[in-house]
Amino acid sequence: MKIYIAGKITGDSGYRSKFAEAQKILEERGYEVENPATLPERPDWGYEDYMKECYRMQQTCGATYLLPDWVDSKGAMREEVQAQKLKHEIYYSIDDVPVHEKKIIIVKEDTLDRMILNCADACAFLKVSAEKLNELVNSGDSFHGYYADEFAD
Repeated sequence: MKIYIAGKITGDSGYRSKFAEAQKILEERGYEVENPATLPERPDWGYEDYMKECYRMQQTCGATYLLPDWVDSKGAMREEVQAQKLKHEIYYSIDDVPVHEKKIIIVKEDTLDRMILNCADACAFLKVSAEKLNELVNSGDSFHGYYADEFAD
């Protein structure tokens, strides 16, 4: 699942590190992250140009995480309303953001029978470590007669 980070940027000289720390935590919890603090500075863009790009980024997500200072930001307050309209899961505390575990599709080589498992169950089924499972998913090679492929939800 993709998650969007909203928080105070305008007037906060340390916003990049604050957003980067949130992104790191969210990625560790299994999310793809849309981080508006990574947008390049564009001298030809004004505030509303950035907000349009932020809305576009937010629309590609299924959830929004609001940094603690979001109430001090007009833009983040608008993004919270946008998240409601998009019917996102909205998280007001990083502690409330659950771990998002990607699923693994296991396909039997000879019959093409499919199973959809969480990562831990896929490791147990194939009798491999999480590191080895990741290698298998990325290699596309058969392992003991099975192929493993990863998908987000």
